[in-house]
Amino acid sequence: MREVKFKVTEMFPGCGSSPWRPEGFSIGIRVKKALGIENGSISNNDVVAVIDFEGVERITIGFADEIIGTFIRENGIDLSKSNHLNFINTNDNIDKTINEVRENPEDSANFL
Repeated sequence: MREVKFKVTEMFPGCGSSPWRPEGFSIGIRVKKALGIENGSISNNDVVAVIDFEGVERITIGFADEIIGTFIRENGIDLSKSNHLNFINTNDNIDKTINEVRENPEDSANFL
């Protein structure tokens, strides 16, 4: 598979170590474009989007929601459990937030 990497700290140098929903929205759009997502299906089956959290201490629920939760709510598919989306250089804080959104995608829509 061909990797398309999104390094959070390079994309948003002003976000510090804790990106919020607007940064997640921007990455979410780029991930969907890289995967060729339309009407809930992936047309670029040979692509894996990799989100690199090197240098990021934590993420907000809103950030994770824009990458994972919105797609679950709109299409019923968790991209983060597929072969098409990987997270690297995470830590316990980031993993906890990602898992919280996976488990409660309806609730995560209300957070920044």
